[in-house]
Amino acid sequence: MLAIKVAHCYSVECGNIVIYLNHKEIGKFRMYANEFGEIRTHLNIPSLCDGEHLAAVKIVDERGNDLEPHLYHDVGFVVDTAPKEEEEGHQDLSLIDREINNCPQSFSCSSGSSEDDVICSGHGACMKGACVCFANWAGEECQHPLFENNTYIPDRDPSSLPSACIKSVVWENRTSELRSILLDISERLSCSPQDVLLFEEGRAMVMDGVWNYDACDGLGFACHFLPLSRCSSSDAKAEGAKLHKRMDNIHYDNPQAYDSHFIPPEFASSFHGVLWWRSQLTGFLLRRNERMELILRRIKNQIGYRHPVVGVQVLLRSQQLTQLKEGAGCQPVSAFLKHVEAMHERYGVSRVFLATDDIETIVHLPLDRTMFDSSLFIEYRLMLGYVDSKAVSDSTVTDLLLLAEADYFVGGFGSHFSRISFELSVALKGRVPPYASVDYPWCWHFLEKRPIADEKEEKVVEGGRDGKGKGGRNVLERKNRGGADASDLMALLVGRQRGNGEDEAEDMSKEEREDDRGVGHEEQEHEQEKEQEQEQEQEQEQEQEKEKGKQQQQQGEEEEGERGRGTTDNISHPRSKVMVKVPA
Repeated sequence: MLAIKVAHCYSVECGNIVIYLNHKEIGKFRMYANEFGEIRTHLNIPSLCDGEHLAAVKIVDERGNDLEPHLYHDVGFVVDTAPKEEEEGHQDLSLIDREINNCPQSFSCSSGSSEDDVICSGHGACMKGACVCFANWAGEECQHPLFENNTYIPDRDPSSLPSACIKSVVWENRTSELRSILLDISERLSCSPQDVLLFEEGRAMVMDGVWNYDACDGLGFACHFLPLSRCSSSDAKAEGAKLHKRMDNIHYDNPQAYDSHFIPPEFASSFHGVLWWRSQLTGFLLRRNERMELILRRIKNQIGYRHPVVGVQVLLRSQQLTQLKEGAGCQPVSAFLKHVEAMHERYGVSRVFLATDDIETIVHLPLDRTMFDSSLFIEYRLMLGYVDSKAVSDSTVTDLLLLAEADYFVGGFGSHFSRISFELSVALKGRVPPYASVDYPWCWHFLEKRPIADEKEEKVVEGGRDGKGKGGRNVLERKNRGGADASDLMALLVGRQRGNGEDEAEDMSKEEREDDRGVGHEEQEHEQEKEQEQEQEQEQEQEQEKEKGKQQQQQGEEEEGERGRGTTDNISHPRSKVMVKVPA
């Protein structure tokens, strides 16, 4: 595909654009300039053989005469489709060998080990004595599966080990190339009719929505972050294009089917998996602007935000809603604190940044954490004056960014907010920091929803979502059958998860029962009658559980309303943050 741009055309009609490929005319268009005096278009070209080629563009009038002698430009290029030789299973690392040589020697592994020795737990490659982990694995010896275990708290801080430099070099490889491509996509777009077509086809990054309050009057996404393009959705609509309908305030129609597991082939490698891809996109989308930098600097100075620090997110109200809707467990504050204590013991960290949506967490936290010095307890939001409901956006964004800056993270990956915070943290650090999730592993929605895997066990506990044995299979067996990720990173939207293993589990249980039956016809009929009775009983139990769930949900909503009314007198903002310190 050829991308054509003609600048400095200020007339209403700028004539016809004629495009040549190897001295043959392949296209002719009548184009109109945008407000910047530019004409832009994209043109599909036929397949070309390997070798040198010449493309040219010029502007002519209606009769085919050159409009101006200088309005002509050509460019030569080379086509080479020969396959590039790569070492099997590895990306060509010759370009980063020099950077790795500048790193200190590590002694986590030895590339000269015998064939019988398992190098890097079988999930990485040994480079200068460091285990560089394959995609979706982490740890000093690549022993931690990101998709299966919900806790990664190694004995030593990974950032203090000699292998940290080597791991970071490989992790950051291709990052600058990806950033340049994303910048080109965002910066080259204007609001010309041609670029509006890209918006309509879902091929451009646009952040919709306007946050109407004094600090961000009409700025929308650009209130906190660098703009994704020169054109907003409102600008595009002003040009007369019919953009995609917004539904239910959380979903957008996308005309192009996408797979959240997909990584473009030019960026996929043995060392770059889904976490690398998502963290790079998240880091690019959430590039804070100058206003946000000033806000964060002021907040850090006021609350004493210093490194090292543990970022903790406690979303009790969100967990309660999830429990009512999906039957998930609601984790107490103590579930978070035990991981904070483990990090304190192993890494000596003495500061904790707490972000929560529940005031009762602030009230009861001193009772649950005798290790904290309550005299240093700071009620973050009150001190900063975040008591106005119009400041929800500022508070949420500062939560996200301060959690991402923390050296260690404790939260619940059942929350999209926690996952985005963690992915942004990975992008900022260029590595996987120690973390703990109180509910699910990272991106558990890539798999079927299932019980939590124990860090020390290879299999999950028996039982599934309903606690009655449904869906309680080995994680490795279910790994490739998970539902698609429905979260839209560009809008940080809440997605619906798909994938239900209950029906399959029931079908398999039926097949197993059929295999165990006798060959006698009477015994089969007797067994069938028993099964029908059991199925009827199960259906009745399910109906009763649904009715009970509805009653619990209604009761929970009423209690939620009463609780909200009881706390709005003191603090009306739905989020609270505190900075606490653990005595050495």
